Amino acid sequence: MRDFLSEYALEITEHRRWLKGKGGGHLKRWDDQLSHNPESAICEAVTRAFLVAQGVDVGLFEDTSKGGPDFLCSIGGELFHIEVTCVTVDKVTSKSHLSDEPHGPCGYTLLTDAFRGELSSKATNVLAEPPMSCGHWHTTPTGGRDVLWRTCY
Repeated sequence: MRDFLSEYALEITEHRRWLKGKGGGHLKRWDDQLSHNPESAICEAVTRAFLVAQGVDVGLFEDTSKGGPDFLCSIGGELFHIEVTCVTVDKVTSKSHLSDEPHGPCGYTLLTDAFRGELSSKATNVLAEPPMSCGHWHTTPTGGRDVLWRTCY
C-alpha cells in the first residue's frame, strides 16, 4: 500500500495551515478524516490547491454539524460551491480490475459506474446540486503521481 501521507505531505501541511485559521472545528474534522480515510482527506486538500492555482478564491462552506458542500468559491464575480468526494484506490482496483501497480499492458474495466455511484450518493447530501469534484489516487500505467478529477455539473 502506498504511503499517501508522505506522498502528499506538502499538500497536507498547506491544507492544515489553511484550516487552522478558519476555526469552527474544521481542522479537527479534517484531521479525523485524514486519520480514518486519508485518500478522501487528501483529495479535499488537493482539490482546494488546484482551485487556488487556477485563480479561484476558495472559502470553507461545510457546516461541521450538518455537512453540505465543502467549498464556496468565486472567480470573475461568479460564486459556486464545490463538493469533493473520492473513489479509493481499493475501489478503483476492484471495479477496474487494474492493479495499482501495473506491469506492462493489461486490460481493464471502465470506471464510469463507480464514479457515477460515488457522485450520486454525495448529491443527496448537499445543497442544490453544486459542481462536484471526484478524484482517485490510482497509479497511472506510466507510474505517475496523478490524480484524476471528474467534475460534474
